[in-house]
Amino acid sequence: MLYVHAQFCPVCGTEQMPNELQVLRDIDFWKAHCEEMFRAGSNPSSFSKLPKYLQTDEMKEYYVKLSKRIKAREAWLKNQEAKSA
Repeated sequence: MLYVHAQFCPVCGTEQMPNELQVLRDIDFWKAHCEEMFRAGSNPSSFSKLPKYLQTDEMKEYYVKLSKRIKAREAWLKNQEAKSA
């Protein structure tokens, strides 16, 4: 599973938040990863488990929409099971 970590200064070892460009790239990468997981039939981890710097309004909105899609898929699968039984 993919984990995105904050960057560490090679000199002093302190944790540094990535710059804005890196955050935007990480957000796009994380969304693509979630979409791959969704297509494969599994559910991505919850919004609260994301690194703090990725917990943006954009990601929150994405997770709300993704949650609705997951619920719709689960309802569809349940309906298909009921039809085949």
